[in-house]
Amino acid sequence: MTDDTFYDDQLIQDINQMISQSEILWKSNQNQDSLNMSLQALDKAKLIHYKKGIANACRAVGTVYSIQSNYPLAERYLTEALRYYDEDNDVFGLIKCHSNLGIILSGQGDNLTSLEHFYKAIDLSEKNNETKLLGEQFLNIGSVYNKLKDNEKAYEYYKKAYAIKRQIGDELGQASVFNNIANLKRNKNDFVLALGYYKKALHIWDKYSFKRGLAVVLSNISNILLEKGEYEKTISYIERQINISIELNLNKTLCTAFIHLGAIYVHKEKFDIALDYFNNAKKLVYEIKDTEMELFYLKKMAEYYEATRNYQEAYETTNKIICLKDKLYEERISDRMAQIETNFRIKEKEQEKELYRLRNVELVNAFKEIEIQQEKLSIANSKLISLDKSKDAILRIVSHDLKNIIGSISSVVDLLRFEEMNTKVEVYVDVIEQSVKKALQMLKDLLEANTIEMDDFCLDLFDSEIHEIMRSFLHSFKIACQPKQIDIQMMSAEKALWVKLDADRFWQVISNLVYNAIKFTPRNGIIKIIISHIESMCQIEIQDTGIGISEEMLPHIFEKFTKAKRKGTEGEMTFGLGLSIVKRLIELHKGSISVNSSEGKGTSFIIQLPLVELPS
Repeated sequence: MTDDTFYDDQLIQDINQMISQSEILWKSNQNQDSLNMSLQALDKAKLIHYKKGIANACRAVGTVYSIQSNYPLAERYLTEALRYYDEDNDVFGLIKCHSNLGIILSGQGDNLTSLEHFYKAIDLSEKNNETKLLGEQFLNIGSVYNKLKDNEKAYEYYKKAYAIKRQIGDELGQASVFNNIANLKRNKNDFVLALGYYKKALHIWDKYSFKRGLAVVLSNISNILLEKGEYEKTISYIERQINISIELNLNKTLCTAFIHLGAIYVHKEKFDIALDYFNNAKKLVYEIKDTEMELFYLKKMAEYYEATRNYQEAYETTNKIICLKDKLYEERISDRMAQIETNFRIKEKEQEKELYRLRNVELVNAFKEIEIQQEKLSIANSKLISLDKSKDAILRIVSHDLKNIIGSISSVVDLLRFEEMNTKVEVYVDVIEQSVKKALQMLKDLLEANTIEMDDFCLDLFDSEIHEIMRSFLHSFKIACQPKQIDIQMMSAEKALWVKLDADRFWQVISNLVYNAIKFTPRNGIIKIIISHIESMCQIEIQDTGIGISEEMLPHIFEKFTKAKRKGTEGEMTFGLGLSIVKRLIELHKGSISVNSSEGKGTSFIIQLPLVELPS
């Protein structure tokens, strides 16, 4: 029994309602009211030892402090919330806390620890199917890599974030991605594309009246228009930026807006108006205490003094700029050194993470499969030379030209995903994408069939214990069965059975048969793998409760491009090459394969391999 059960349900309900209300308040930019209500809820929750209430209230308080850029207090409250969520194994709370802590630490320049929190949030989101929260983490990680000047990695994570936000219909999230991609383009001085992406974000945030986002993107658009010298256009954007910044108490964007307007009116030679804006900016510059903002302000003031022929003030301001630049240079050197150290530590962490992932059986098998495919392509390309001219020409087209063409189509589809499309066009793009996947699979199967039929193709055979090998495969099969809720079972012989196997090719055989069983077995079906000892042979039988094979088609299933091919129970595609490859590989192992099946009653594939006797 927990402490919570000793207290009146109404009191707990009141605390939860206060926390929910505080979230509504900060989302509507009433930050101080939200903070006051969250703190009251926290006091009440602590008074009655209501742990879930304490955790949620701490997270609410930390979130508001984060919005207000009070990072030390935000970190304190969120760390406390994380501890309570961890004790109760509250997955949603853990994801949100790790995400918020990552944002705070990134804001304080601790990018490595920030990434660690985001990666933890990703792991939890993936394991618990929290798709929306997963998209948020991809966006957060992209922003960290953007700060670290790693544009390629930042863009990679922004694309992942966009794919999820588009999939779940999160338009506000898509606007955030557009704004961040625009920042990347701007870093590369591609102002046309940057402006295009900023305006996409502006359109969406305007549609939903998301004022915090509007303040940011209006400031970004103003910067580009000023650099292009389009002053009249800029004024309308800046005026909106000022109104929103005052409403939300966003001093930094407000200060930038005042400086920009001052610079515009200096250019227009309306010096009195310019000075009013510069005076407004001056008050904020010293409140914000940001060296780069102060330097920006002083540069524009020096231009103002020069334009008004006040050369003494221009000279003194220039001296201040020189001193401030020296200070900023020292800060940047320190930041650069810290960034180099962070990048080094991130690389170490990524390597550690990769080693950890490789210990996972499923991923080991996946990497083996990749290596097998790479080896197959290499062998296929080298053996093509020995074939006659016509066959050589066809296979060269398949392995090179078609592969490049299909790859180009895939790249175009990827680019189209970033564009706004109506429903009809979106359906066409989906059809193209599916067709590309099918073409690549057919290409892979054709190359594989050609490779194993060559006269000098051989296996790497080693003495192997069949139970040990099959158990190493089972975990991957169980994962593959989960989407259709199929129960897969393995039944073993009483004693160890040794055979000569090429482990990678044998995985190819067994995985092909099991994945076929999954494909043609309806939901909630059963697949059995039965290992037995029949005289001098090891027998492996793979049974399913699937749709079976008709008597008419049964004699043709091991033929290349067999007419027995068909779709799976949920529309899965097949190209008719898989079982011909399986049969060839079993024969190369000096074994045999047969099939028993009745339509509507399931299928059983039986493999027999010669046993070997190990020296005692």
